[in-house]
Amino acid sequence: MRGALPALISAALILAALASAGTARAGLTVGVNDDAGQNPATAGWFYPTLGAEGLTDDVLTLRWDDGSPTSIPNQASLTTAIGLAARNGVTVELDLFPLHSQVFTGGSRCTPSSDPEGCGNTGEIEQFAAWTGQVARSFPTVHAFVVMNECNQPLFVNPQWDASGQNQSAEICGRALVAAYDTLKAVSAQNFVWGVGLSPRGNDNPGAASNSSTSPVKFLLDLGAWFHAYVAKTGRTTPLMDGLDFHPYPIPQSQPFAQGYQDVDDASVSNLPRLYQAFYTGFGGTPQPTVGEQAGGGLPLSLNEVGVQTDSTGHAGYVGTETSANAAGGVIGQFATEGYQAGWYLQMLNLVACDPNVRVLNIFHLVDEASLPGWQSGLYYVDRTPKQSASAVHDWIASTGESCQGTLRPWTPPGIPAAPAAPTAPLPPSRTRIIAAVDGRLRIFDTVTHRLRRVLAPFGAAYTGPLSVALGDVNGDGVPDIAVAKGAGSAPAVTLLNGKTDRMIWTSAPFPASITGGLSVAIGDLEGVGRADLIVGTGAGAPAQVKVFNTKTHALLETLSPFGTSFRGGVSVTAGNLAGGDTGDLIVGSGSGMAPTVHVYSGFTATLLESLQPFPSSFRGGVSVASGELTGNGKADLVVGTGPGSTAEVRIYAGLTRARLWSSDAFAPTFTGGTAVATANLTQGAAADLVLATGAGGGCQLKVLDGRTHSLIATFLGAPGSDVTAVAAG
Repeated sequence: MRGALPALISAALILAALASAGTARAGLTVGVNDDAGQNPATAGWFYPTLGAEGLTDDVLTLRWDDGSPTSIPNQASLTTAIGLAARNGVTVELDLFPLHSQVFTGGSRCTPSSDPEGCGNTGEIEQFAAWTGQVARSFPTVHAFVVMNECNQPLFVNPQWDASGQNQSAEICGRALVAAYDTLKAVSAQNFVWGVGLSPRGNDNPGAASNSSTSPVKFLLDLGAWFHAYVAKTGRTTPLMDGLDFHPYPIPQSQPFAQGYQDVDDASVSNLPRLYQAFYTGFGGTPQPTVGEQAGGGLPLSLNEVGVQTDSTGHAGYVGTETSANAAGGVIGQFATEGYQAGWYLQMLNLVACDPNVRVLNIFHLVDEASLPGWQSGLYYVDRTPKQSASAVHDWIASTGESCQGTLRPWTPPGIPAAPAAPTAPLPPSRTRIIAAVDGRLRIFDTVTHRLRRVLAPFGAAYTGPLSVALGDVNGDGVPDIAVAKGAGSAPAVTLLNGKTDRMIWTSAPFPASITGGLSVAIGDLEGVGRADLIVGTGAGAPAQVKVFNTKTHALLETLSPFGTSFRGGVSVTAGNLAGGDTGDLIVGSGSGMAPTVHVYSGFTATLLESLQPFPSSFRGGVSVASGELTGNGKADLVVGTGPGSTAEVRIYAGLTRARLWSSDAFAPTFTGGTAVATANLTQGAAADLVLATGAGGGCQLKVLDGRTHSLIATFLGAPGSDVTAVAAG
């Protein structure tokens, strides 16, 4: 519905999921359709915010101008947007369609003909197809394309009808889609083509004074009939689309969600089976796969534009007048509230996650359009204030993993049995884990699929405060065990859990009960005996102190005051073999209130090997520390992240030196909540990988980066909400 008023994992992972469209349990991808990502003024905020929301897809529009048929609009800004998206774990799709609605028709109704190529300007169609190939070659990392947009609306294909009053837009759209499909596939077999971009409704009235349009059900029937004739004429043996693209806006949005459109030829989210049946009826018996679980089915569906608008009163940045603030538009009263929008989006997510035919869901806009005659259906207002829907969608993604939480709802045509599902070998669980520690829970994720394996409450269900967490083998069985400590607000407590069984190995109160500023924990072999020791540091409010314990005998090995007895800002701790000796080294980072400082001690002794200041002395928010062999040279490197108070940044230093190897914003230039850092060899490469987690206000976002190249491997949400997240991996 872009431009119309209501009268509305990496690319490889998404494409792999789409390729398995026939398997009923493939997951849902949730993203947005929003051109704000192309704007250089907003892109730096836009893509990190998408990542923090857990949204991994963005559809950007490119319109072909027949007056300049070989030019690509905004090519430079689009290149920048694609790069920023990749850095934040967002896949870009490109929506390609003509700028002018009459370019393929010349503004004329065709003479009725049995020739499936008799209607439409062949030369213009071929130029458009050639342009789509030019776009694909210009952006070689993009492999998902939507071809044509709302072909059943005169705003995009005009006129809709031939001289006899029969639909002609299906033939014109079909011809353009076939030509572009073949061109895009010739550029790369990886390219995935979504077709049509259906509008949710139409009046099916060739004589209508305005908006003479075609309903989506009748359009699909007409498109299928045209394709039958086209196949008969040309002998085509390939499809015209890899997936069906649909825009299920509720218009007016006051219509009951479960009911959707009352007209059986229109469809919203709750009426999708109408489209499935129309597609099956129209395309059955052609080379085009149909929707559903039956033989010849498996065509995926993209709900590419769907939005419920909110009232923008009280928020700056809007211009014009809301044209839908009436009963017909539905943007009025209770139907224009944040709560209504959030509730509608949650109903939609829960419904389509259990529909195996829906593979992509893109909400129309991350951030509202400033022009009130446009669409205010984003998760954020123009002034970037989040709506209730921002947290609702975020928490749904974080808590469900974008998977069905109820009963799957497969579809087959009435009387047609489902085809036997092709056997698929499930991905074996990885041998490593990523642990997000937040709100008193350890949320343990598979490092390959990022699926939540289990949730532990190490201090009981009643404790919902912050945590510190670390992994290391303390019992010698080859599986990393878990050390977890309570955070600020509670008496100090540390628990060691068996990495295989989750059972408690040992629990301790390493400091007096009066110290309630929280603890930092680490595990490392500081004695050089092949068994990891437990390292515990104090939080803010007490004299900064570090203790090291033997995990077998529980004996206290060492007590350090790394920043003097008067400093009370807390510490962060880790262990790593920076010096290259037989024992690990103890690494301590300063807490808030002093210039950022990191000390490295030999083993569990008080011998100071190195001290560095990783960030400017003016920053007083404290640092987090980790260590791992990131460069593959046999020696561990030092990783340091900022605490809250400035742009969250991570830096890597080479071994026991002050040589900086890399520095970057951890999440977004505007995010100042701090970052937790960890390392582990998660991808079985020659070097360790880097794992980052957000501090308060970051949406509990986790990132996995290649340790050597620092390229993004994955990003996902560790938990609902937006509290401080500690992280461990191994």
